[in-house]
Amino acid sequence: MTEIYNARDGAAFVQFAPGTKPHYLGECVTVDSAPNPQSGKDPIFCFDRYRRPKQIGKNITMPSLPSLTLTTLEQEAALYMDYIKDAKCEFELLIGLSKCYDKGVLSNHKRFYTYGGVLITNDMPNNPISRDSDAAIEHAWSLMPDLGRATLRELTFARVATSETAVLNDITGCPSRCADSCGARVEPCQHLAGAADTVAAAVPDVIISTDRGLTFTSPASGFAAGESVKAVQCVELAGGTTRIIAVRDTDAANPLEINYSDDNFATNTLVVVGATNGEAAYGGGSLFALDAEHIWLATDDGRVFFSDDAAASWTDQTTALAASGAAVLRAIHFANSNVGAAVGAGDVVILTTDGGTTWTAGTATGSGDGLNTVHVFDSNRVFVGTDSAVSASPAYMTYDWTANWTTITEGLDIAGTDTVEDVMFLEDGRTGFLVKNTAAPVGHVYRTPDGGWTWIETNVVTNAGIESIYACHANLAFVVGQVSAATSFIGQISG
Repeated sequence: MTEIYNARDGAAFVQFAPGTKPHYLGECVTVDSAPNPQSGKDPIFCFDRYRRPKQIGKNITMPSLPSLTLTTLEQEAALYMDYIKDAKCEFELLIGLSKCYDKGVLSNHKRFYTYGGVLITNDMPNNPISRDSDAAIEHAWSLMPDLGRATLRELTFARVATSETAVLNDITGCPSRCADSCGARVEPCQHLAGAADTVAAAVPDVIISTDRGLTFTSPASGFAAGESVKAVQCVELAGGTTRIIAVRDTDAANPLEINYSDDNFATNTLVVVGATNGEAAYGGGSLFALDAEHIWLATDDGRVFFSDDAAASWTDQTTALAASGAAVLRAIHFANSNVGAAVGAGDVVILTTDGGTTWTAGTATGSGDGLNTVHVFDSNRVFVGTDSAVSASPAYMTYDWTANWTTITEGLDIAGTDTVEDVMFLEDGRTGFLVKNTAAPVGHVYRTPDGGWTWIETNVVTNAGIESIYACHANLAFVVGQVSAATSFIGQISG
């Protein structure tokens, strides 16, 4: 994007926690800079045989925490900052940039710098008394955030050409790494994988990209003709090998199956999961991999299976079935190896804090809607998206492990028949992406800068419905969905 922003286009917002309602600090606020310290290098030297210094290596040093100064006049903004200071708690800071419309409305902003875990380390009135100047009294606040500023740029959308003709149900990215003596560099989203429906009862494909989404191939998934691939995940094995794991829909005569491949599905290994004929994965959110030793699979029979060996074998976490009441589980997500949740039809939420050894029923949102997607931030905060079947409420957030739920509507523009199909937040817990389909269906994509309270829509090209999104970082994501103009729909969102 070529549009130039000026300082007058900026506005500051604060939150007491990610995903809560932001507060506009008002006019007459200055932020001097928005630093984002990075790692450094410390060279390792030795003298060579001729006594000359020679660099033989380097150590990577840790970055320091950022610091910035927010300055206000002694008015409403200063009073609110005093309120935050007196609470002595960390908070969130969002700096938005908007060329048009009211700067006090967060969703009017197109670019953001966001910080989490901000602590006020000092506050100081400037110019409280002057012998010969009538300058306005200002109040400066020294702020120290956590490491990791998020920079959100304005997004554009482009369709990726493909010869695949199937509906695409899911897309995921594989782990990235820096180049070193262990191997070559792998960029974020350099390696992508997707799940395809069957076409005319043929053998279903997966889709693979190894060039950051520029091109996709369509190798056969290894499942039987007439079956469809519903979800995919990607993990790294010992030695840097990439394993792609795919799960299928129902087969009335056989139990659930997964296929995995370590060579982009040139070959694959079929694994039977469970013993119930007809059991299946519902959709793209059914399979979740934290790493090769922590993989969970939720099923349409209300079960959760777990693998600690990169999908080679699976254990039935039996308490999930009792907790779900045998409802269709549509999505599962874990914040870490212990804390996770699965959601499904009939407003069902099940929770675990021990990696799934024990599952318990959570408190439903109360909407009566089916829950299509879930993201777990920690053992307090959980976000869910719905099918709007009963209440026409698009999404909910809980801040107390489902004891209470807050309806999320800001910016989503949801009609009664719209459905939230997928959601993904980045590691910072502030930046996230959401996919919504209208009844037509037509897919829409949103991004949040504030942990899921406010959603800002990005322009998309013509489509017949979007099913899944994978975010590489705050300014790059890929979506897949229903067939449009006779070929599979793959979209790239970038900024």
